[in-house]
Amino acid sequence: MLRWTARLVSEYPSGVISRLRRMKIQRRLLLSFAALSLIPLCITGWFAYFQSSVAIKDKISTYSVEVMNQVSINFQHELSKLESDSIDIAFSDIVQETLLSYHRMDGWEKNSAEVEMKSLVAKRFSFVPSVTDVQIFTINKDKINAYGDFTFAYRLKPDYLDGLLEEALSRGGVTYWTIQVKEDEEDAREFNYRAGLYGQYGIVMVRSFRSLKEGKPLGYILIRVDERHIRKKYETLDLGAGTDIFILDDQGRVISSRNPDILPGGVFGDPAFVEKLHEYNESGIHHFQMSVSGKPQLVAFSRIPQAGWYLVSTIPMSYLNFESVRIGFYIAALAFLCFLLALHLSYLVSSSISRPLLWLVSSMNQVKAGNFSMQIEDPHQDELGVVSEHFNTMVNNLRNLIREVKEKETLKRQAELKALQAQINPHFLSNTLNTVRWLAQLQKADNISNVIQSLIQLLHVYTRNRGELVTLREEIENVKHYVNIMSYKYYDKFTVHYEIDEEVLDDQVLSLMLQPIVENALLHGI
Repeated sequence: MLRWTARLVSEYPSGVISRLRRMKIQRRLLLSFAALSLIPLCITGWFAYFQSSVAIKDKISTYSVEVMNQVSINFQHELSKLESDSIDIAFSDIVQETLLSYHRMDGWEKNSAEVEMKSLVAKRFSFVPSVTDVQIFTINKDKINAYGDFTFAYRLKPDYLDGLLEEALSRGGVTYWTIQVKEDEEDAREFNYRAGLYGQYGIVMVRSFRSLKEGKPLGYILIRVDERHIRKKYETLDLGAGTDIFILDDQGRVISSRNPDILPGGVFGDPAFVEKLHEYNESGIHHFQMSVSGKPQLVAFSRIPQAGWYLVSTIPMSYLNFESVRIGFYIAALAFLCFLLALHLSYLVSSSISRPLLWLVSSMNQVKAGNFSMQIEDPHQDELGVVSEHFNTMVNNLRNLIREVKEKETLKRQAELKALQAQINPHFLSNTLNTVRWLAQLQKADNISNVIQSLIQLLHVYTRNRGELVTLREEIENVKHYVNIMSYKYYDKFTVHYEIDEEVLDDQVLSLMLQPIVENALLHGI
C-alpha cells in the first residue's frame, strides 16, 4: 500500500495537474465545466456566425446578380427593338430614295421628303416616350430631322457629331451607343428648355447603313433616348441601404446613374474597377468584392452586349456585415445564456460531489480527534453514498475493536496478576525447601539434602514458561535431577546410562522435552 501511494504521487507531473491538485474539488469542477461548455459554445458560435455571414453574402450576391441580369434583359430587349426600328427606317423606300438623290434635290423636294420621313418615324415612336429625337444624315453629313421637337431642335456640336458619325462608319453598320451631355449640344438656352422636357442626358444610338441598290455607304441614323427613361427601369430597386446602381461602358464612362454624385458622362472612379469588370465577365463570375470610393463594396454586374455596357450594383459591406453582426449578437446572447445555464448545472453537479466530500472530511477529522461515535447520514446510492456507508462501518468496527482491545487489556492485567499470584507459591515452596535442605545438611543427612536439591532444581524448571528454548546440556541436567529423585523412590533399582554426542549439547531444544520420556519409561518399565 505504501509503495502504491508513493508511485501514485510520483506519477503526478509538476505542471498543470500539480496546480490543479492545489485547488478545491468544487472550484476545479466548476472551472472544468466552464471550460468544457465555453470552448464548444465559442467554436460553435463562431462557426455559425461565419457560415451565416458567408451565406448572407452568397445569397445577396446571387440575388443581386439575378436582379442585374433581369434588368439587363429588359435593357437588351429595348435596345434590340430600337436597333430593329433603326434598320426598318434606314432601309425604308423613302429613306433609301431620298438619300440616293438628296444632293440633286431642290428645297421643295427636300422638304417634301422630310415630311414623309417624319410621318414614317412618328408612327413608330409617337407612343415610345423614351425616344426624344431621330435624325438621318446623308453620307455627306447633311441632316434631316425625322422626329422630335422641331421648334427647339436637337443640335449637336459639329466636332462631337463628326466623332459619332465616323465611329458609326468604322463599325460598318453595327450600332454604337454612347452618352451625350450638355457640353455636346450647341445652344445652352435651348438645352435648358430641352433638359426639362427631354432629360438632361441623352443616350445616343448611331449607325451607318448602305444603299440597297448600289451596296455602298448611304447615310447614318441617330436616335436619342432620354436617360431618365433608362434610369426608371432600376431606380426603384432596393438591394439594401447605401446601394448604388449605374451603367458603365467599356471605358468606364458613366452612361446612367441614380446617384447624384455619379454623373453620366464622367469616368467612374478607379480604372482598376473597369478592369475588374472585364476580368470577372470573361471568367463568368458576375460578383466580387472591391473598395469603391474608399469603402469596401460587394459588386454585382451584368453585361449588356448590344451596347457594350455593364449594369453595375455596389452594396456596402457595412450593410452586409450589419446583418451578420446582428446574427452574431443573437448567437452570442444565446451562447451566453447557455453558458450561464451550464455554469448553474455545473455548480449543482459539483456541489453534489464536493459537499458529501466535505462532510466526509469533517467526519474524519472528528474521528481523528477521538469522536468514535461520528456517523454520516447519506441515503443516496451513488459512490459517495457507498463511501459514507463504508465510513460508518469502518468507524463502528474501529469502535468495537477499541472496546475489544480494552477488554483484552483488562483480561491481560488480570491474567498477569493471577500469574504473579501463582508464582508466589512456588517461590515460597522453593524457599521452604531450601530451609529444609539447610537443616538436613546441619544434621548430616546428605541423602535428604541431595533429593531436596534436585527437587528445587526441577521446581525452578517447572515454574518457567513452557515452550522456552534451552540447550540440550541444560535439558540433560534436568533429567538427571529427576532421575536422582526417582532413584531414592525406587531404592536404586535402575541405572541410567548417557550416550550423547558432545557436538549437540549446545543445540537449542524445548524445555522439559526429555523428562516426560524418562518418566514414562520408569512408570511403565518398573
